[in-house]
Amino acid sequence: MIIDELKTRFRLFSIQPYLYFAISGILATLGNGLIYITISWLAYEKMHSISGIALMMFCTWLPTILFGPFFGVSADKYNRKTLMIMSNMVRGLAVIVFVILYYLGLSTNIFVLATCLGIFVSFYMPAAVPMISNIVPENDLMNANATVDMLYE
Repeated sequence: MIIDELKTRFRLFSIQPYLYFAISGILATLGNGLIYITISWLAYEKMHSISGIALMMFCTWLPTILFGPFFGVSADKYNRKTLMIMSNMVRGLAVIVFVILYYLGLSTNIFVLATCLGIFVSFYMPAAVPMISNIVPENDLMNANATVDMLYE
């Protein structure tokens, strides 16, 4: 039974767009996780207490709560692939600019970075999740969604 379930999941990866989608999701999640750990550490260093991490988490997750419904509508109106690419690019550029400013000794604020990252993660998820229905056949949709959800976690 477990072997059959695994075969079903692995068969999904024979669908080339799904494979690319899963790989991009894994890479985005890996990058996002590393950034999250790093900015948590920097927030702790900045405030010298756990409240720095709490504030960073607030700055990261509040945009999702506030803007999620609006960005969900955007994901229905605009090209989802473009929104996902834009989200990843803006987040990457924000981190690069932050690092450059930090090493140049210019004023940087980790909480502004966390808010920017939170806003553009809010773009990513409403575009990514529904995109699966455009990639896999309807009878594979439940397994495809569950598999991608496991990969993102």
